[in-house]
Amino acid sequence: MRMAVHTIIVAMIVMIAPGCDSGEKIGKLEKQVEELKAEQKKNEAVVDFDLQSKCSRDAKTYFNENWRLEKDTILLDYTNHYSKKLNKCFIRVVHNYSLSKSFWMSDVVFYDVYENVNYGQITETNTISFAPAYKDEEKITECKVSGTKCTDRDGFNRLSRPYEDE
Repeated sequence: MRMAVHTIIVAMIVMIAPGCDSGEKIGKLEKQVEELKAEQKKNEAVVDFDLQSKCSRDAKTYFNENWRLEKDTILLDYTNHYSKKLNKCFIRVVHNYSLSKSFWMSDVVFYDVYENVNYGQITETNTISFAPAYKDEEKITECKVSGTKCTDRDGFNRLSRPYEDE
C-alpha cells in the first residue's frame, strides 16, 4: 500500500514538474520505485530470518527450562517453528518414556513458546506382551489440537499443520 501511494506521488510530481523530457523522468522514477521495492523485500527477508533465529534460541531455552531427561526417558527431543502468518513461535516436544519393560508412553505436545499456551497434545500408550503369543498394542489416550479432538497421529499432524505453515 505504501509503495502504491509513493508511485502516485512520484507520478504527480512528474506531471506537474516543468522542463525536460517527462518520459525520461518517468523512466528514472519507475526504476527508483523498482529499486525501493527490491530493497524493501530484502529488508523483510532479514527481519524474517531474525525472527526465525530468535524463535530457535527461545525454543531451545523453553525446552531446557521445562523438560529434562529422567531415568525412564527413551526419547526427548523438540522442533521449533516461527509462523510469520501468526507471528508466533511454536515448539513441538516428543517425550517417550517407559513405565516397565513392556509398557511405555509417548507424548507429543505443541506449545506457543512466548505465551506458554498448549495448542495440542497426543498421548499414546504402547504395550508388548509375549505370552501366549507376541502382541504389540498401541492406544491413543488423548489427542486434541486447540480444543478439537483427534483419533490418531495423522489427525494430530493435520490439525497442527496450519500453525506451522506460512
